[in-house]
Amino acid sequence: MRMRKLLIIIITPLLISWIDPFRDEISRGNANYHNKKYEESLKNYEKSSDYAPDKKSRASLAFNRGDARFKLGEYDKAVENFRQSLESEDPDVQKKAFLNMGNSYLQMKKYDEAVEAYVNALKIDPGYEKAKKNLEYKPSNIIVSNGAKHSLYNAIMAIVEEGDEVLLPMPYWVSYPELIKLAGGKVVFVPCDEKFVIDLDAMEKLITDKTSTLILNNPSNPTGVVLGKDIIEKLAHICIENNINVISDEIYDQLIYTDKEVPSVASVNGMKDKTIVINGVSKTYSMTGWRIGYLAAPEEVAKAINSMQSQTTSGPNSIAQYASAEALSGGMDAVEEMKKAFRDRKNAAVELIQKIDGLSCIVPEGAFYIMINVSKLYGKKVNGKPIKTSMDFASVLLEESLVAVIPGEAFGAPEYIRISYTASMENILRGLSRIEDFVKKCE
Repeated sequence: MRMRKLLIIIITPLLISWIDPFRDEISRGNANYHNKKYEESLKNYEKSSDYAPDKKSRASLAFNRGDARFKLGEYDKAVENFRQSLESEDPDVQKKAFLNMGNSYLQMKKYDEAVEAYVNALKIDPGYEKAKKNLEYKPSNIIVSNGAKHSLYNAIMAIVEEGDEVLLPMPYWVSYPELIKLAGGKVVFVPCDEKFVIDLDAMEKLITDKTSTLILNNPSNPTGVVLGKDIIEKLAHICIENNINVISDEIYDQLIYTDKEVPSVASVNGMKDKTIVINGVSKTYSMTGWRIGYLAAPEEVAKAINSMQSQTTSGPNSIAQYASAEALSGGMDAVEEMKKAFRDRKNAAVELIQKIDGLSCIVPEGAFYIMINVSKLYGKKVNGKPIKTSMDFASVLLEESLVAVIPGEAFGAPEYIRISYTASMENILRGLSRIEDFVKKCE
């Protein structure tokens, strides 16, 4: 017992004398860094590395040195330090290292290397395997634009020629038909079944030798319908057999409330070279106003879109790009929290809607919308005001109950109105309560 105590007494001061310089220099380095004395902080971090007790500590110090060098404008040396910090076993450190490497490459105008670094940062994220959907792209396949709508416009303008027929499943997002018309294409509406699922038999009958493209939105705005693996594969085979390209709008791909497998159509064998995938940060990360969208396309298509965009809007603003890179590489915890809130609001809203006599709805599996069938109220009046269409319903509801909804005519679904459950639970319940009172007044 005495011997053990003696060893502890002797060894402990030795450990403290070894660890203290390590900690002291880090503390000085952090203080100098926060005071913007980056050269001094770099010297402190370099001294501290001589005393680093393990690989994790050395990796962390390499990251700190890279950060200081980035501030000093020594971007090439910063990249090397961030690369050294990848030896850390901490995924958060590795993810930040790749992100900062990307920022350094941007400053050096090495854009391909920057994109690769950002993609590597994304791969470390726990949600990446779900997000990538078995798809891998090179930087030369990617075009970043001023919002996903801009990406859609670019895609349609690039592959739809004058007189081409473009298949568009109903109900549809309001901008799709107009974008097709702007490109000189002809819209061919594809009907759906009673659950808003695309009718593949009807689609096949609509295909002609002028059919060039299918626009697919999965999950769907406005319906919230999510097409699973079976129907996606059947749809893909129809497109392959008829040489039809697909523009796949997957902007809601992380807002799915079902356990069924939901692959990208581009992941089906034979479809990657026939598909342009559209996405962005506005929905998953609630960054609508930042206006960042992106597409993944075959290289020759991406090259053509790049040339077109360079002569029109050029690239999106760099501030929004930095913010979006941070969102894409910053983890999915906030997204999962948001999804839980959306799921709770959706369930509460659907339960209330289905209890209102005269209204009905399909339970949505994705996005954040509910389509409510109001057609049973057509031919009735509220305070003498007739309701003959969903436009009438929306207009009279706004006048009488101060509740705003979107009439279904805009989506090619005249029997429906659309509501969103992005509002607070309190406002959703209050709004639906007013709708219930409004419906009771219909006579």
